[in-house]
Amino acid sequence: MSQHKLPPEWCNAKLGDVVQYGKTQKCVLSDVSDSTWVLELEDVEKESSRVFARKTAAERPFKSTKNIFYKGNVLYGKLRPYLNKVVLADEQGVCTTEIIPLDAEPFVLNRYLFYWLKTHDFLSYVNEVSYGVNMPRLGTKDGISAPMVLAPLVEQQIIADKLDTLLAQVDNTKARLERIPAILKRFRQSVLAAAVSGRLTEEWRKEHGVSIAAWKQMKIGDVSIVATGKTPSRKESKYWQAGEIPWLTSASTGAIYTNSAEQYVTQFAVADCSLKIFPPGTLLLAMYGEGKTRGQVTELKISATCNQACAAVMANEKQDNTQLSQASTS
Repeated sequence: MSQHKLPPEWCNAKLGDVVQYGKTQKCVLSDVSDSTWVLELEDVEKESSRVFARKTAAERPFKSTKNIFYKGNVLYGKLRPYLNKVVLADEQGVCTTEIIPLDAEPFVLNRYLFYWLKTHDFLSYVNEVSYGVNMPRLGTKDGISAPMVLAPLVEQQIIADKLDTLLAQVDNTKARLERIPAILKRFRQSVLAAAVSGRLTEEWRKEHGVSIAAWKQMKIGDVSIVATGKTPSRKESKYWQAGEIPWLTSASTGAIYTNSAEQYVTQFAVADCSLKIFPPGTLLLAMYGEGKTRGQVTELKISATCNQACAAVMANEKQDNTQLSQASTS
């Protein structure tokens, strides 16, 4: 834990000095009503403390014993504590025994305790003492001995209020930042739509007396040569061993430009499998794939071949459309 120089009125303490960590009230299903809130760790978002699922006992009947908590309690997730799942309960309910209800009031504000449990100092301690390899948890003894910095009650109130305000602003900023990729995508699409509809060059056409009637609607195959690749047999080492020809998959289309490859094939593979080597400037289009892969495009900055999941689009800007169309059908 990092060492801080504390104000004179503040002091270092242990969690067990302010709460009875590990001492909980138990209940079974017959002890609660159908409308009782039943909280599981899976309902809590890591880091943010947001509860994104609320289920009642009627929706989530349980067989095992649960811990009872009350409105205002701090609910600490002791299982995999590095996930930082801490909740300030806004109503009464029951929870998994992997969640420890804590009540430090009236001497320590629960809101202050809530924020302390989410600090770097506390998390560092917990990560050091947690036991269990796959599913680490904070034990009762270590929980009682956990460090805590105590401020006077009046300052606890001020700290909690300011953190409420500041962290709400952080959450709002985060939400806005998360929307930026979608906004940029829509903007990019709107610019492209303006470009191919003539709106982007409307003023230029007026200045030069050019009519949009001069535009032609064509197919990609009319203005470029389109080809696909192949995957040489993985069983033939002579196709792959010591290969020097870049061989690309649809994974490469995630970048705007492709300057290198992760896999290479041999000159023998190119000849024996009739692979096509595409020159720099070729556009590589992912024809299928999971998630957002399908439809992605990258421009080759190197000569390379590719697999059958990609379409290579080669436009020859030095030829007119008629010549290029004839070349693509020959």
